[in-house]
Amino acid sequence: MQLLQAAMNEKTEIGDYTVVRLNENNVHDLTVLDNVVYGKNQRADYYLKKYNTAYTGKQYIGYIAYNNNIPLAYYGVIPVFLEVDGKQVLAAQSADSMTHPAHQSRGLYTQLSKLTFALCIEEGVELVFGFPNQNSYKPAVTKTGWKETGWMDAFTIEVNAIPLAGIARRLPLLKKLYTSYKTYVLKKYSVNAIGIQNSAVKEGWYGVSRNDDYLQYKTYNNSFVLQVGNSLTWVSLRNGFLIGDIILQDDFNIFITGIKKIAKQLGIARIQFVISRGTNLHSLFAEKFTAVPAFPVLLQTLNSTIAMEKFKFTYADIDVF
Repeated sequence: MQLLQAAMNEKTEIGDYTVVRLNENNVHDLTVLDNVVYGKNQRADYYLKKYNTAYTGKQYIGYIAYNNNIPLAYYGVIPVFLEVDGKQVLAAQSADSMTHPAHQSRGLYTQLSKLTFALCIEEGVELVFGFPNQNSYKPAVTKTGWKETGWMDAFTIEVNAIPLAGIARRLPLLKKLYTSYKTYVLKKYSVNAIGIQNSAVKEGWYGVSRNDDYLQYKTYNNSFVLQVGNSLTWVSLRNGFLIGDIILQDDFNIFITGIKKIAKQLGIARIQFVISRGTNLHSLFAEKFTAVPAFPVLLQTLNSTIAMEKFKFTYADIDVF
């Protein structure tokens, strides 16, 4: 009860820290913390757009810990609808856990996550899912009740390409020229869409509901839908060539040949795809490429009795895509 009361307050105290619920006025502090923890220089509106989940009816479910008005730790979740047997279930994805290096091992991750889960319950969120890295996996499972329900594997497709993209990143004078060239290449394959259907859901698994509102929301990250033969694929080119999902309408080999052709034209030497084990696409990729464990899938059941093992995800469902 005390935890729930603390979660409902806009501000509370934890030891030497003032803990404030995430809101539209302090969301920019995530950019500050991100720069300190990971050395990233996110664009000014990145987190504002990422946490603008008004389409779900819920937003800003998370907490920032401050000391002397300096943001030092954050834990929060991103509301999203999951599709379960044709029904929409309000859930949330754990994202952007950060603690200042000088303030780690002080229990901030555990305290902030517990506050966040209490707030989720109050807001009607039925479950939380996440894909932790090696640093957050152990505290998530041992201290805050997460359950491992599966794994996502990464597949790498090697491409015999001149690494134009990599050269352009290292030589700023070529960046503008390469950007124009990339636009020219993509124009031949791009379709007028901002995302595609969820391949796992189409197979009958439970997964992220990619309705029009969700796809519009996901534009906080730049991505493309490409037509490869008769198939559609949702890709990101910010950090290499990342496949988010595929709606396969041709023989798998035809798709692979086509996607390699596009990557070669773009001057990108490898393509990566991450997907849950047990899906049809995972089976197809595993027959041709080596599966490398990428992320564990963790679920936090709050007000839900849904069968956890029926959830499957693709790279497009992860917040960084």
